[in-house]
Amino acid sequence: MIEKNKYTTSQFKDIHKNERCFIIGNGTSLTAEDLDLINNEKSFAMNRIGLIYDKTEWRPDYFVCPTGNSVRLDWSKDIIKTVETGIPCWFWNTQQNKQMYAAYPNIIYYNLRGHHESANPFKDTQLEWFSYE
Repeated sequence: MIEKNKYTTSQFKDIHKNERCFIIGNGTSLTAEDLDLINNEKSFAMNRIGLIYDKTEWRPDYFVCPTGNSVRLDWSKDIIKTVETGIPCWFWNTQQNKQMYAAYPNIIYYNLRGHHESANPFKDTQLEWFSYE
């Protein structure tokens, strides 16, 4: 049986107001040592952060997955590592995501209006592509 989502976006508004937090851009230069430095800090991670879990005790407090790659099998196994920690996770509101991750009640779906996966964020990015959620 699929559980009802246990989170709503509104319950997170200002939850960490005036606290510092870290947003992890998990590219190839990220090391486990970097993450160990923020083990007790609030943090957000993205996409395939699960690739580094075997090298660090650190885990993010929040997870954001704003990509269509979330339904690719090579990505989903890494994404599921994070989703299964039970932390709040935000996913792009697509039918494919809702089908693939339906069993996880810790996912909040949000809308990206008119988003194009191939958009160059430094050229021709339009404000209306992004959500206010």
